[in-house]
Amino acid sequence: MQDLSQQALDMQAEIEAAAERLDVDSLLQRKLELDKQIAKPDFWDEPKKAQEISKQHSKLEQRIKPWLDLQKDVNDLLDMLDLKDISLRPGLSSDLNEIVRRLATLKEDLKFSGPYDDHDAIISIYAGAGGTDAQDWAQMLMRMYVRWSEAHKYHVHTVDESPGDEV
Repeated sequence: MQDLSQQALDMQAEIEAAAERLDVDSLLQRKLELDKQIAKPDFWDEPKKAQEISKQHSKLEQRIKPWLDLQKDVNDLLDMLDLKDISLRPGLSSDLNEIVRRLATLKEDLKFSGPYDDHDAIISIYAGAGGTDAQDWAQMLMRMYVRWSEAHKYHVHTVDESPGDEV
């Protein structure tokens, strides 16, 4: 049980360091401010402003909630480990493995903590003057980007496409 406790403490420290880097506390404060604005009775008097605030609130919720849930789960795990009940070891071990897996997934968010990382992207692909091969390559590249985006649950909207004559 001592090894699981040490691993859980290490996870807790790592989660807290990641949450600090992501600045979850200030994001939570901002979310609470938006909650107050949304709760006002005249919130929907200006629909465009209300939609923008709702969109910001939703983005903050999506960014904060997984980290708060992970912190709660590791604290619950530590509480269970404090009981020192050997019969709980298999379940606690699988819970710890699940926390490790979720943390690895959430660490990807730390790569996207810059000021513009939550903005949309516009990608332009041009075949140029390479003839049929360049047109074919541009189509393959477009398919690769679209499939990658869909696999990672990003929304793709093609604004304009002009296929080549021979491809």
